[in-house]
Amino acid sequence: MSRDDGADTRAVRAAIACIVAATVVSGPFVGAVDLSRPPDAGFLTCQGGSANAEVVDPPGDLSLERGEFGAGTYTFDGGPAVVEVDNVTGCPRLLYRIEVPALQFETRQVRFLEAGQAGELAIPPPDGSLAPATVDRETYEATVTVELEGDERKVLYRTNVTITVTG
Repeated sequence: MSRDDGADTRAVRAAIACIVAATVVSGPFVGAVDLSRPPDAGFLTCQGGSANAEVVDPPGDLSLERGEFGAGTYTFDGGPAVVEVDNVTGCPRLLYRIEVPALQFETRQVRFLEAGQAGELAIPPPDGSLAPATVDRETYEATVTVELEGDERKVLYRTNVTITVTG
């Protein structure tokens, strides 16, 4: 083995070590560094606002469905909340929230509104997953809420539901 081969091996090992270190430091377990692209600055600078908003078609039945692949986590499935909006000023947001007290779990879907926006918006059920070990019943009581949040917070819709577990 020549001296150049040793230097090349060290260079390759150093490059691999840097890649592994960057992956670990920026990964979900450590999260010390965020190497992803920053979010749209518009959402960071715009706060508050107002809108006229009304739920015209409330969310339908919700279920927790077990995934077929990977870890088999449970995710929420159900109909969207359809909200009619107009007179939007600033950048308020709509929140579709599901709270399941027995699981000490809350998840929400956020839809940002833009000034001048009008019409119906269908907001899908929030993303959220639960590990199979945490789901041990056939049904869970939950609260579903749709809110408008801007200069003020306004509850547009709130109801208690029974979520069925499938899979």
